[in-house]
Amino acid sequence: MTEIDPIDGTRRVIAGDLPIGFVGGAGMPPSYIPTGVAIDARGNIYFSADPNNGIYRIPIR
Repeated sequence: MTEIDPIDGTRRVIAGDLPIGFVGGAGMPPSYIPTGVAIDARGNIYFSADPNNGIYRIPIR
């Protein structure tokens, strides 16, 4: 998951190796597509993961 500054376009990776996406078919790349993303009032990011029907929180400090 990458944070992009809307003013200057700088990018910062805030989470990697997330448990999202299904394994791709033969000869195809995996399809890493989160099915939902939300942010709470404190800035924590929540996303849903399709392989295990999970909901994950990325705490923002």
